[in-house]
Amino acid sequence: MIPDDTASLLRSPELGAPILEMGDVISESELRQLGQSIGALPQRPWEYRPDLPVGVSEVLSRMRYNRVEALSLGWGGKIDFGRLSADALVRIGVADWEPNFELGLTRPTTNARFRLGAYRRLAAANPDTKPFSGINSFYAFFAGRDDGQYFRTLGLELTGRNANRAGGAGGCMPKPRTRRRSGRRSAFRTHSTSRTFSIRTSRRRRPISSAAS
Repeated sequence: MIPDDTASLLRSPELGAPILEMGDVISESELRQLGQSIGALPQRPWEYRPDLPVGVSEVLSRMRYNRVEALSLGWGGKIDFGRLSADALVRIGVADWEPNFELGLTRPTTNARFRLGAYRRLAAANPDTKPFSGINSFYAFFAGRDDGQYFRTLGLELTGRNANRAGGAGGCMPKPRTRRRSGRRSAFRTHSTSRTFSIRTSRRRRPISSAAS
């Protein structure tokens, strides 16, 4: 039964006190106990779920073109073991025939995901121009214009990401630290925020100006 004066429902004692005047709905000790209960949840069981590419479409989706590799094709896949997951990507170009690879091992936890990776890849000193994008590949193939400044790099990296990515990340990123040893450049970079971090150590060769003969 709805009364004629519906505004009287806001002052009806049968509805109880307004929720904003009820105080804390859950106490701090209850929140702490809830957090301990969540942390005590069992881990994912070990399992085997491969996610491997099938067909030529997967290779074509990773195709790119630049003045160093010319036509470059890649093949990658992932295997989920439950508590761990492994991923791999291999790539080679028809101009330089330099093998490239990226290998990774990911460990998911309740609050974060950690990944340890190894790589040998063609990188760009000017990533803002997106030299590995489809647009740059189009111009490199049809117009002979390639804006990428390339170099070959080999290294290891450790990355972490908070499982709860809602909201903005606070903090600031420190500048990379670079050291030179015996004529080669070795870089050790650490980036950290409240939600992500990345540690990378690598060796890079001199910039590549043209394709291998």
